Amino acid sequence: MALTITPEKTKSKRIRILHLASFSGNIGDNISHIGFKNLLNQLHLDLDITRLEIRKFYNNYNLSDKRFFNQELISEINSYDDCIIGGGGYMSYNQANSLTATTFNCDSKLWEKVEKPLFIVSMGLNFFHDEKLDIPQISTANKESFLRFWKVLFTNDKIHINLRNDGSTQVIEREFGKEFLKNTHKTLDNGFFFKSSFKSKFLDKKYLAINTISREPHLTLQEWQNFKNSLVRIVEYAINTLKLHIIFVPHIPLDLEAICEILSLTNERYKRENISVAPLLQGEFGAHFIASIYRDSAFSIVSRFHASIACFVENAKVIGLSHSYVNRMKALYESVNLADCFVEAKENFEQNIFALLESYPQKHADFQNQQMQTLEIYQDLFKNFN
Repeated sequence: MALTITPEKTKSKRIRILHLASFSGNIGDNISHIGFKNLLNQLHLDLDITRLEIRKFYNNYNLSDKRFFNQELISEINSYDDCIIGGGGYMSYNQANSLTATTFNCDSKLWEKVEKPLFIVSMGLNFFHDEKLDIPQISTANKESFLRFWKVLFTNDKIHINLRNDGSTQVIEREFGKEFLKNTHKTLDNGFFFKSSFKSKFLDKKYLAINTISREPHLTLQEWQNFKNSLVRIVEYAINTLKLHIIFVPHIPLDLEAICEILSLTNERYKRENISVAPLLQGEFGAHFIASIYRDSAFSIVSRFHASIACFVENAKVIGLSHSYVNRMKALYESVNLADCFVEAKENFEQNIFALLESYPQKHADFQNQQMQTLEIYQDLFKNFN
């Protein structure tokens, strides 16, 4: 990457780090972790990182190697020089059966025992409530549980929180007050330091890449049907009017189910001649491969957070498509000066998509200054606490 931090003249000591995150997750997790590795490389630090899979701590994980957020974990954290948690949306406080209402199901006071620098990085709070829709607000009990947890985190001077550019800082300020952003930084999501290394082209044609997700829990069956019908009309428009091939791009198995539902509504001739489906891949290779499909597209229409970021860093012409209650997508596009390239999936949203495909704004995502600021924040964290 063009941006870099000037290395310190004196040789730094090796720092032993425990990194707790989702390493066996989806393409978005892979993009985030590759980006974070690139970010750390630019800091010119001597790091010895041990990865710990956070999915083993989930309530619904029941294999023999299940872990818990307990004193054993805190002791493990304190045995390292530093600990890193993230990135991810682990601070979403809509979780049932969690003492903190987040992924971290434990007594909040447990985190008072953290004695080594703990960096919670690229962290998000997904906020689903929208007053315009019939979506229940997060319960008062969940808010209170989260706030107890949050207070412990930001009053422990060993713990530092970097919130990603997905509207999380606005959620904290709006719901709890600006004072609860103390000891936090707003940084770019780690994925902004990702770049695909895959050189070959998936398809030697001009194409529209489409990443869509399965039915959201708050959509009625009729709303989901309307959404699929609109996507079919977009497919037909791209093929007939723009003369583009279509590539559907799945990130997880559920995406394939949604793609199959959309294909079932599509003209048979188009399916045979004008539509392809990218392979379902995981891991670092999968992240590089999938991002290259967005990179080489004429346009990409995406509904996933890190699919958007992959398009941003590859300078692809991208249109974000999401239902209004998933406010993090809208906030993401606003943060890089591409708000006019985000479309809410309201009734007949395809008209807005058509307009963007016909006359796409002459600009790319604007995040280079934020990249340097993010690098400087991480440099200061490691310098001041090691």
